[in-house]
Amino acid sequence: MQAMRLLAEGAKVTHAAMEAGYSTPSAFISMFRKAWGTTRARCFGAAMKDKKTSATRSKVQKQRALENLAGIDFSA
Repeated sequence: MQAMRLLAEGAKVTHAAMEAGYSTPSAFISMFRKAWGTTRARCFGAAMKDKKTSATRSKVQKQRALENLAGIDFSA
């Protein structure tokens, strides 16, 4: 779950993957796609892409993304 929190906060996939115990970002990305049927960019895309989004709105989007992902264990 820490990897998801890191991604929601804008961390790079490599960092999140290593923190979750994956040996490569590719392995983490593969697991993410299998678990969620989508990519990290699509899952967190609105908060990541919209540079004009206010900090408050961005926090709300990130929190909602985390709430949607609750209960999934992403440890390797």
